[in-house]
Amino acid sequence: MIEFNKVKKSFQYKIVLHDVNFVIEKSSIFAFVGKNGSGKSTLLKLIYGELKQQSGTIKTFGKIAHINQDLSNLDKSKNIIENIMTVSGCLKHDAHMIAANFGFRGDASMQKVRTLSGGELLKATLAAILGGNNQPDLLILDEPTNNLDVKTVNWLENFLLDFENTVIIVSHNRHFLNKVCTHICDVDFGQISMYLGNYDFWYETSQLMARQQKDQNKKA
Repeated sequence: MIEFNKVKKSFQYKIVLHDVNFVIEKSSIFAFVGKNGSGKSTLLKLIYGELKQQSGTIKTFGKIAHINQDLSNLDKSKNIIENIMTVSGCLKHDAHMIAANFGFRGDASMQKVRTLSGGELLKATLAAILGGNNQPDLLILDEPTNNLDVKTVNWLENFLLDFENTVIIVSHNRHFLNKVCTHICDVDFGQISMYLGNYDFWYETSQLMARQQKDQNKKA
């Protein structure tokens, strides 16, 4: 699905990623975690092609869909049905069926995108991107729970757990990551360390490793 081989990325004199190697396989949900400025957003942009690396190779396989933080994927001057037709390439009848599957039935499906709440906009965006036959092999979500109410976050959790393809998430929402993630990718000091498990497992493991390293340093 995604292969990074000795990838280096820097901005002027700051090295963000240094000889990074990792592989992301199909049908799992990965979270990129790390401090602000550690390189999480840079990684996403390298994966979906907005940025280019200075050295190394990046291989991606299949169709990639990216939903950004501000949910600006859709045309705000159009209604939900028009956006679904434009993005997915489906016919109007099919667009109504897709909209209904994401909770927009009847007049609700004819709302202008600019009038939607944060939760409604997320659902409409997912409907447009995922509702058609041409499903993405990889879905990238950048802070997807921002400005969502609890009900919509719960809906998103269930949606992702049922999604059959690969997902990459950047989020500061610990509870959300615990619910949905199968792997954690820790981005720190220009490197990536991958852990199998949810956020709590990664946090407990990383804290244990830090304590062990501290004890070893005391003995040295």
